[in-house]
Amino acid sequence: MSERNFSPMPQNDRHQVVQIKQEYANDPAMGVAHGVQKDAIQNGIGAIITGKSLAKGFKKNWKFNFELLEIKGSLALSFWDEGTTGLTGDILTCNQIDALGQDDGLGANNANERLSRFLSRFYSGGNSGPGSFGRGKLIFQAASESNSILIDSLRSDDGRYVVLSRKLFGNSLKQDDPPAIDENAKQLIKEETEGALLPLEKYGTRITIFHVDSEIVDAFEKSFTNPNSEDSFYHMISETWWEIIEMGAEINLIKNEEVLKVNLTTDLERIIRSKNNENGFKVHKKENITIKHKGQSFVIKEIKLALSPDPIPELFNEIWLQRKKMKVGPFSRKLGINGKIRDKLSGYVRLDSGLETEFEKVEHPTHYSFGAKNKAVQEVYNIIRKEVSEFQKNLGFKSENRDGKLRDELNKALTRL
Repeated sequence: MSERNFSPMPQNDRHQVVQIKQEYANDPAMGVAHGVQKDAIQNGIGAIITGKSLAKGFKKNWKFNFELLEIKGSLALSFWDEGTTGLTGDILTCNQIDALGQDDGLGANNANERLSRFLSRFYSGGNSGPGSFGRGKLIFQAASESNSILIDSLRSDDGRYVVLSRKLFGNSLKQDDPPAIDENAKQLIKEETEGALLPLEKYGTRITIFHVDSEIVDAFEKSFTNPNSEDSFYHMISETWWEIIEMGAEINLIKNEEVLKVNLTTDLERIIRSKNNENGFKVHKKENITIKHKGQSFVIKEIKLALSPDPIPELFNEIWLQRKKMKVGPFSRKLGINGKIRDKLSGYVRLDSGLETEFEKVEHPTHYSFGAKNKAVQEVYNIIRKEVSEFQKNLGFKSENRDGKLRDELNKALTRL
């Protein structure tokens, strides 16, 4: 038998980038602009230098910036983190990275290989932030009308500065191999941006999206005129990252040298900071609820239910999951919420790290929803139903079985017929 030869399967990168963009543009995701800010800040949190306390890290040195600027006659979105590690690890060629990945050298046991993971597809092992699928790198490519991005990083492990471009050539996604380093990197950043960007002076990573999608431009500009609009970049960041903002995280939007610091939007602030019997709100809050699963103990760190005196905007008219400080999506299965208060109820659930891992197993790759085919997840649902029922009982409302109600109405209709 003749010797056989195996080669990597050819792939259409252009189609994959288009597919990722469509995935973020449709339910359960919330659009390309929303996805870009979400994945960008995920990466920044994953590289934060914290010491022992995440809150201390946010308050002391972590910062995230988005800037809309003109590069080579077209609008670009540039975003970078500060107080982070940068893209650390060995500086390798693509072939060397591929060989490293074969032996699980890009997994959780080699968390320092941030550069190699970033230069690879679908690796996020060892990421301490909320990202878990490694897909965010392609949404940045998809957010460019020319499918072109620039990456630069000042690394905390060795102080070296690296720069590379990633672009679509035909149907193939290609990048500088290996990245430019130090003086060559400084020259490349100058050439690629015609001097619009200067080399980084603080440890961290910057990504620049050339010919940025018009949806992002509109959302960014609306932030400076109407930040409380759900279509603004400001609102998207506030809604997704309210928990780290409350912990002291600084997230800035920059346009024409004007700096806009992101805080909680008006509607969100009322919900998050609501207290029982203040400003017309009724609030039900439980902390440190223990559940058992497969012989292990897990903890629901907090359940907060807030009943507003007025209808809640649809975006917050749900009970949603927080995972690693990020808003993920609603507990969408039936929770028995009475119809008389359904449009006024909001709330969230925070979990310990063990339960977060269980939810991660059934989470949608774009981090906007999750399934319930997990016993631990189902246990959390049961607890939420119990707390909703208790809250409603205290308010004088009965839990509503919508399936039973629909059956009763159908039986009555059949009887009349």
